[in-house]
Amino acid sequence: MIKTPHPRNILALSAFTLAASTASADLLVYEGFNYGGSDTAINGIAVGGGAVGLTGSYATATGTSGSGNTQASTYLATGLSFSNLSTTGGSLQQSVIPKIDLTKEYVYSSVALDTSATGDIYGSMLVNIATSELTLGGDSSNSGISDLRVQDSSNLTGNANSSMLTTAKRASQAGVKAGASYTANGPISGSNAINTNQTYLFITRYTNVGLAGGGTANLWVLDETQYDLWQADGGSEIDLATYALMETSNSGTDTIAFDATKSIRVGTGEFNLDFNSGSANYSNLGELTVTYDEIRYGSTLGDVVVVVPESSQYSLILGALLACFVGARRRRA
Repeated sequence: MIKTPHPRNILALSAFTLAASTASADLLVYEGFNYGGSDTAINGIAVGGGAVGLTGSYATATGTSGSGNTQASTYLATGLSFSNLSTTGGSLQQSVIPKIDLTKEYVYSSVALDTSATGDIYGSMLVNIATSELTLGGDSSNSGISDLRVQDSSNLTGNANSSMLTTAKRASQAGVKAGASYTANGPISGSNAINTNQTYLFITRYTNVGLAGGGTANLWVLDETQYDLWQADGGSEIDLATYALMETSNSGTDTIAFDATKSIRVGTGEFNLDFNSGSANYSNLGELTVTYDEIRYGSTLGDVVVVVPESSQYSLILGALLACFVGARRRRA
């Protein structure tokens, strides 16, 4: 005889099934900037609001101040949205508007990791570039850049010990172009332009993290239409390149780490591409404003592309629950 489950057990199983459809078992880092309140500087804000794998408070460093310069890293109470991706809370917006020539302008905000992983690590984030120097009549030689990277926690502004670099606005590129690199000193590939005032989903994969021999950085960038088509076709990793606006790949030989000695750093800067050769080469003429949201790292693609279940899924579960509940009552009658 088949034993009918008790309605309470059916309810628990249904709730578990629903939760499992939205949860990420191997999520390493999540930052949805779910801090409520109003817009304010991110500097000094303690992580919380559902954040995963991060600890402490945000720290911000800026370049030259005064004379009308703007170097802001701001928590926004409103966030970005993108198709059926799960989103919460606000977002992080960085803006650099240099007014003093012959100076390097930047804003960096970082927060420490509280997790570790090795092997393949996937990442995702939402990005919207609202303004760039090229849309405001700036000099095309300007080297505006905005990126997310993993770096030593003790080195807020330096780049030497950075890795897992995902660039929303690449330096020394005509137009707004994205890219990725295994280490800060490695190549940043990618040539397709992205639009201003449009939200994109960036998906990354870094192989062999924490292991000797180096690895590969992959980046796929999708707009909402491309993302919806990809999801309709099953949303598998093997099909990402088919639907993505761009796919980039490059390799590095360094051993990189993802652990509690590291931070994630979001940075935005404006400077001439020869800024390392002397202050006389700085040429700041434009503006760069970039918004980031829904930053995730995980062990699988499914950990970092988390969708909101369709209403039909809820209806199916609730309908099955009701049918089982009615059946159980009839059998006891």
